[in-house]
Amino acid sequence: CEEKKAAFEQQQPFLNAPSDSPSTDEMATTEEQSCVKVPETPTMSRKRPQEAVAVVTPDTDLVTRKKTKAAKTDWRFAMSIFSKFQPGLGHDGVGLYGTLTPASALKVLERLDLKEKTHLDVGAADGKMMLGALALGASKSFGIEIAGDCLEAKFDAMKRKLEAKVGPLEAKLACNTDVCLLEDVDVSEWLRHLFQDDSSDIVVTAVWHGFTIESKQTLLRAIASAYPRVTRFSLIG
Repeated sequence: CEEKKAAFEQQQPFLNAPSDSPSTDEMATTEEQSCVKVPETPTMSRKRPQEAVAVVTPDTDLVTRKKTKAAKTDWRFAMSIFSKFQPGLGHDGVGLYGTLTPASALKVLERLDLKEKTHLDVGAADGKMMLGALALGASKSFGIEIAGDCLEAKFDAMKRKLEAKVGPLEAKLACNTDVCLLEDVDVSEWLRHLFQDDSSDIVVTAVWHGFTIESKQTLLRAIASAYPRVTRFSLIG
């Protein structure tokens, strides 16, 4: 018995030594910790950035330039028609004491904003300014001339040639007409009486170096009386 007791005491330190295996309480604590949700660390998105969308806006300047270019083409064609009828009747040359040169006529008409307007040329001669106004976009063009009927035939022939390129045109030249003898007091009444036209946006031109003082005064009064139906006018000479 003494020998067994001694052997048992020798084994006792090994039984009382701490064990490496976790206790029941430690296991429970470990399980609770495993149930706790660890917050995720935010990561950078791997999606490709959306490409910038190009917004295309209409180039209004380009549209305007194209329209201007087309008008200039029609203008050159109209002046080429007129040059084929030179010197013709109704003027005594080109320049200061005759009809306006094409370059001068173009400057005058471009400043008047003729697009979709009714053009009236007083002292129209054979209709060069009328032909140019139609080429630059006037919706109608009318002319008053004191000289004879042969000018009407010449203008009609030129108008037909322009119509072959640009389409139908509304234009008429009234010859044998002295504005000083017209009973109507303003330009809009002249259009109604001579051409049966009732337009509201009227542009007036006159190369009046051959006008008498009375005819100039009559024209100025007629333009002033027609305001605001007359939007612009140009008197040259």
